[in-house]
Amino acid sequence: MNKLKGFTFIELILYIAIISTVLGSVIPFAISVIQGSAKSEIRDQVNTSASLISAFISSRIKNATGINLTGSNFGTNLAADPSARFTLDITGAGTPLVFSVLDGSLMLSRSGGAPVNLNSSGTRVTELIFTDNSSENISFSLTLTDNSSSTRQEYQSSINIVSSSQLRSR
Repeated sequence: MNKLKGFTFIELILYIAIISTVLGSVIPFAISVIQGSAKSEIRDQVNTSASLISAFISSRIKNATGINLTGSNFGTNLAADPSARFTLDITGAGTPLVFSVLDGSLMLSRSGGAPVNLNSSGTRVTELIFTDNSSENISFSLTLTDNSSSTRQEYQSSINIVSSSQLRSR
């Protein structure tokens, strides 16, 4: 007597149901992990860049010999007005440091030299406002967002940092 080896129809349906159930739960979980990883990476990039820029601006204010009141636009969003500037006088031959925002990039120029971009290409400055609290104390509000053109939520991140610094040299 010759016995046929193989699956019965019921066994085949049962195996397909088990595999479909496992794949149906694993695939959405994997997609969620990948999207969470992308969101975390974007958020880390924006937060790190904002933290570094904030520390840089604060240290330049602290080390400045003075604030150029006529060359600075206090209370103006530098990101919204390309002609707006914030100018610090630096120790030495009266060399000014000029902060400006051009197309979402925070620029720093020294004494009319070529401007240097301070934020990464993956981030965009959407707000930078300097406020003159006193002749020695300057506060600023910095909003940095991700530079992605995607409308997907996992690629969107933004942070606002408000800080204040005082000139040491006075």
